[in-house]
Amino acid sequence: MKKKFIMALSTAFVAAALCGTLAACGEQTETKTGEYSYANPYNTTAPKYGVKVSVDVKGDKIESVKIVDSDYTEVSDGWSDKAIWNDGLEEFLGNFAGMKVSDVLNINVPVDVKGVPSKYDGNIISGASQGSGRVVLAIQNALGAEAKVTTVTGEYSYANPYSDKAPKYGVKVSVEVYAGEIKSVSIVDSDYTVVSDGWSEKAIWNDGIAKYLESFKDMKVADVLNASVEVNKNGEPQKNGVSGVDIITGATQGSGRLVLAIQNALGKENKVVVNTASAYGLVHGGHYVGVSTATVRGGKLVALTLTEVCLPTYVQATEDVPAADKVATQVLDHGNMVDATYYKTVIFGDYELTYDLEKNTYVTADGETMDELFKDEAACKAYYNAVVKGELAVVVNGEEKTDVMTYAKLSKEENGYWTKQDKDGKDYSRWKLNRDATVNYALKNGADSLLSLVRSTEAVVDDKGANAKYWMDGDVSTGATWSDLASGHDGSDYFDYANLIVAAVDAAN
Repeated sequence: MKKKFIMALSTAFVAAALCGTLAACGEQTETKTGEYSYANPYNTTAPKYGVKVSVDVKGDKIESVKIVDSDYTEVSDGWSDKAIWNDGLEEFLGNFAGMKVSDVLNINVPVDVKGVPSKYDGNIISGASQGSGRVVLAIQNALGAEAKVTTVTGEYSYANPYSDKAPKYGVKVSVEVYAGEIKSVSIVDSDYTVVSDGWSEKAIWNDGIAKYLESFKDMKVADVLNASVEVNKNGEPQKNGVSGVDIITGATQGSGRLVLAIQNALGKENKVVVNTASAYGLVHGGHYVGVSTATVRGGKLVALTLTEVCLPTYVQATEDVPAADKVATQVLDHGNMVDATYYKTVIFGDYELTYDLEKNTYVTADGETMDELFKDEAACKAYYNAVVKGELAVVVNGEEKTDVMTYAKLSKEENGYWTKQDKDGKDYSRWKLNRDATVNYALKNGADSLLSLVRSTEAVVDDKGANAKYWMDGDVSTGATWSDLASGHDGSDYFDYANLIVAAVDAAN
């Protein structure tokens, strides 16, 4: 018995010695877990797409792969071909048994910037390439694969608004992405002007850029792509126009350029063109200067104003004005000739007008009448701005006085133009009522809708007690009654209100 025990012990020592020299002898199975996931590309608040796996490895070969529980969406419940996955999954996982670890690690699964895998060469469930790719990536992660970081570059630029010969404003970036999340953003060299050297607040950018770039780390690609940057039609980011991501406070334009460059690198530019423009011209039979300002956002009219100011002939000179500084005449007023006394000289912007009794109107030094002058939009704009800023002057005793033809006297917003009484005897502005109805109708239906309106043939008593004819869109009333809304003066020396609004919208587009 003792001899047999010694022999058995010797045999064990020999076996142990052999196992020490043969790699395959006595190896233990090791279980490793790994996962791969990315934000739901259709709904970033929904659970992530992904999978978690358990991989049994012995030596350099895989023994088995199993899917373990996780909160990830392996494949969508609503996917019409989900049976392809369910029916093929067991065989798919079984194909990894016996594969070398190195061969599995060498499988190349293409992944986009959102982390979504696409079809690859090798073991796959036909018809379920995304789900298959997620499993392979999870297995590779379990086996210790390095994260496959994708690096993409992008840029955003637009012409220098101050000099067409200067370098463009813009920025170029490099973005590292893994599993649908941003890992880093860096600015790379380009010929663009990132921020102006002469900008007095350049330190805001220099002091904040490193922290700002760092703020994108670990952000979901989908969230960055959903951010919005408002730009004007020249491509210039607008103040307070960045939403969905942070900015460098005080450096809105630079921040907007950077966000758009990152989005371009990620494959989509979420740029929303927002532009505001104005149109100026004679309105209401050519007797007033009208102004319409429109804001168009992404091709849609989102804000609109309409106003008008009276011409210098709306204000008459008083008795205390020296005779040399005024002229007496007769003018036609609503079909009747009436006496009028006007200031002789009116000045606004670069224009000086003198009342000419022979032409019975104000004229320029070149003899151009006021009506002819105001065919030029620039002259209308200069006149309107002078009224608004209190810079419209008349000459009295050799001095330019700006306290005569004031905004309060000339603007229909202030001077009580077309004030009426309602059925209860209360004053209201019919002009403002019509203006607001016109603007609201255009905002709701689009500016071009104003051009096809037809004025009703029958007058009706409205809620103010007035007997009025309305502008109609079929059977729908706009609520506006003024005669010169859409009367077809397009191409004449003056605008109707509809065409002035359309001109402003066209300028903003």
